[in-house]
Amino acid sequence: MLQPLLAEEYEQIELENGTGQGTNSKIVYDCLDENSPFYDKSKESYLDEAEAIELPTDEVLLQEVRGRSYPYGPQGASNFLGPVNSAGKKINRYYTKLKPYYVKDSESDNTLIFESRFESGNLRRVVLMGDNTYNLILKYDHGTTTYTQWFYFKVSNTRKDVRYKFNIINLIKPDSSYNQG
Repeated sequence: MLQPLLAEEYEQIELENGTGQGTNSKIVYDCLDENSPFYDKSKESYLDEAEAIELPTDEVLLQEVRGRSYPYGPQGASNFLGPVNSAGKKINRYYTKLKPYYVKDSESDNTLIFESRFESGNLRRVVLMGDNTYNLILKYDHGTTTYTQWFYFKVSNTRKDVRYKFNIINLIKPDSSYNQG
């Protein structure tokens, strides 16, 4: 049985073959990157701090949940609060609205804008290969390291009567209907 390629392996093959990140290709979405290269950091931030909502600290949250039936429980409350910064301190906020990863160069820029940073979204990375062709790499299904059997993402900046081609690189699961095309 053919083993599925991990997204990282696919990227390495692309680089070795010269098919990835060439002159006509560029990453237009990456949910794992902390910052988008399409924002001029001197003028504009990738995250809009005006859209941030502060969450309570661990201590306040633990006091609120003590004695209640809370889905994360007192031990899981700190995980619920989100990621940590480079100093290891919890970032106790979330953003109500995220800026898109890709920023159009001009009004005539026809590059599609992808988004998957929402509940159940599983798009990891999108590479524009040229001529309205996009290579999509999905996040693996929860609890697996090699299976992807579904996809869920949003696409905007589409044009009427234009044909787009999405190559879903790692949509792989044994005995899946997607194996038939």
